[in-house]
Amino acid sequence: MVLKANDIPVYKFDTDEITYAATIRGVHGLSDGLQRRYAFIYAEDMLNDDNTDDARKLSYLAHEAHHVVQFMFECMGETQPSEEAFAYTLGNVCNNLFNEYFRWKEFTNG
Repeated sequence: MVLKANDIPVYKFDTDEITYAATIRGVHGLSDGLQRRYAFIYAEDMLNDDNTDDARKLSYLAHEAHHVVQFMFECMGETQPSEEAFAYTLGNVCNNLFNEYFRWKEFTNG
């Protein structure tokens, strides 16, 4: 998949003109006539910042996860999900993100 010009970060946290973390989302049409929606989190600058501790990095990931979950519910046409449904979904997304964060950290630090 190739990102187009309109596929820009819709949510981002900038520090000193560096995109520290961002949620990028959009729609990709396929030849079968269906559309695939996507959301991913860009966090390379944050992950490589040795001056930020794990707790702060996880809080940034949780913040971006919130945007991903909002988009998931929008894609389902759910404009007002129950607090419990949103909280469980956010918890699952955060769990996956945090697990991947620690796997990445172990991989990069040996």
